[in-house]
Amino acid sequence: MKRIIFAAVVATVSLSLVAVTTWAAWTSSVTVSNNVITTGSVNLNVSLNGTNYSKAVSSNTTISGLMPGGSNIGTVFYIRNDSSDGVNFNLGAVGTGTISGDTQPVDTTSLQIAVVTHGATPVDANYHSLSEWSTNQSLGTLNAGASQQYDVYARLSGTAADDWQGRTVTFAFTVTGTQL
Repeated sequence: MKRIIFAAVVATVSLSLVAVTTWAAWTSSVTVSNNVITTGSVNLNVSLNGTNYSKAVSSNTTISGLMPGGSNIGTVFYIRNDSSDGVNFNLGAVGTGTISGDTQPVDTTSLQIAVVTHGATPVDANYHSLSEWSTNQSLGTLNAGASQQYDVYARLSGTAADDWQGRTVTFAFTVTGTQL
């Protein structure tokens, strides 16, 4: 009986091996070549006249005769979004300023600067002190292919102390676009 069971097991294993090793699935393959992937680009440019755009400009604008309680318009500039189609931006600006003189005015928040879209009258919320300009200030959105003109205003608080007399402030800012 052991021989019969052994013979049956050997026959079953042999037939299983033959079935597995002789079964085949046919395959075929093709190649897809010359695929090109091009990434888009982001590109903001600035201009003082809306015609000649570059990566940076020096405005050489002077706001003079600023008195306590007064505000004056200074630089007018344009930002253009020369990015790939569909690349729209939230624009923000960060600025730095240097106040002339051996000692700083007691209240450096007295001088405030606003950057607003051209033709808009700045409101209190648009004005920021020099220290506030060290954090990002929103300039709105700019779609791909579009440009926007901005005005820069300066105002001196009506309560500005005497130590603001005769001061010169040199101010620069960087506009950055963050993709929407």
